[in-house]
Amino acid sequence: MAGTPLSPIKVPYNDLQWGVFGARANGVSILRSRSGENTAANSMLNDAVKGGVRPFITTDYQGSSARYFQLSQAYIGCAVTTEASIGVPQACTLKFTGTQYPSGKVVTKTCGYAGSALSPALAPCQFGSDFASVRRVDIEVVNSATTTTTTVLYLDDVNVKVFKTA
Repeated sequence: MAGTPLSPIKVPYNDLQWGVFGARANGVSILRSRSGENTAANSMLNDAVKGGVRPFITTDYQGSSARYFQLSQAYIGCAVTTEASIGVPQACTLKFTGTQYPSGKVVTKTCGYAGSALSPALAPCQFGSDFASVRRVDIEVVNSATTTTTTVLYLDDVNVKVFKTA
């Protein structure tokens, strides 16, 4: 997509696989990141190209020594990116679905982003004890002004702690 160049996130990154995400260099969007470096990004177009696979974070990849991770907080945002515009913030709701370790119990958390061109800062999403020991978290845009392939979700300053095998 023009305006949102994505570089694949290498596996592992912080001992986790960031599936169907890319790293977006700051400065190509109106959205204000928190890290000052890169922001993890995923477009619905990318989902479609990858056969409907949604973005995810997991400990399950070849060579992994991570058993599970604790997801405490992430800064979130959404934007519309087209050939004519570069990352115009838009309100959205993201749903995080986690698989707990070792029980396999499925837990969910929904977070909203009220951003706009006048209010482009990413919003904090706090995760409780349900996300203290997860092996995988799937992320999807469940509500946005546009649900077309031009919607891009952003994550920044993701606070995770990885627990490894002994």
